[in-house]
Amino acid sequence: MSFNNVELPGFLVADLYKRHLVEDFSATPKVTKPSEPAPIIDKPIQFLGKNLKQFVILVCYSNEVHLPESQLEFLGNILKACQLNLGDVAIVNCHSQTVSFNNIGLLQPKCIITFGEDPQIGNDFKTSTSFEISNKNGVNIINAPKLELLNQNTPDGKVLKGRLWNSLKLLLNI
Repeated sequence: MSFNNVELPGFLVADLYKRHLVEDFSATPKVTKPSEPAPIIDKPIQFLGKNLKQFVILVCYSNEVHLPESQLEFLGNILKACQLNLGDVAIVNCHSQTVSFNNIGLLQPKCIITFGEDPQIGNDFKTSTSFEISNKNGVNIINAPKLELLNQNTPDGKVLKGRLWNSLKLLLNI
């Protein structure tokens, strides 16, 4: 008798191949895995503009998707004076999303301007004084007061606008 011609009884074949041919769920004990927290997936940063010149503007408004219309108009005038437009920048509202150097890197910023001292903007972007140009991780950063303070026709508002303009001239070589 050769090995190729061995005949096995049906019950033995069923025992040998019971998990490969037919799966019997009643005999298999159920194993439950301990629940693991869902992996944290960083959502991409939401922004207004096209970021064509890697110029990121950080603001913080709780009741707006990006920023109020009046502040957007004022910011548009500032950009126009700098020979930029909304297509050149990325306006990021930090209120509804966490922004740090880790996740903002996808925007590949060359320059970042923060408007306001809001804690949600984060310490990654803080400089020692307002309107001072500092460089962190190869990115030029300017901190400025909230747009509402700059967008006033008062002597203080004019002084703040002048300081911002001087910083932007240095930053952009205007």
